[in-house]
Amino acid sequence: MIKRNICFDGLLVITTCTEKVTGAELIESAHWMIENFDSLMKPGFSQLFDALQADTESVSEDDIHRIS
Repeated sequence: MIKRNICFDGLLVITTCTEKVTGAELIESAHWMIENFDSLMKPGFSQLFDALQADTESVSEDDIHRIS
């Protein structure tokens, strides 16, 4: 499961991942967030990924680079 919070007037996006997460799911979720919440995020916003409670074994370093 992937949840996102937009904080500090759109300057920070916190993504919390739980359970099993794939790179494709992270990328799809990032596209969905931009399509639906682009007006809430400020240019140059920062991202924080909390995946400590997730099974991220199938997420590659390339997937992370594509999201950032």
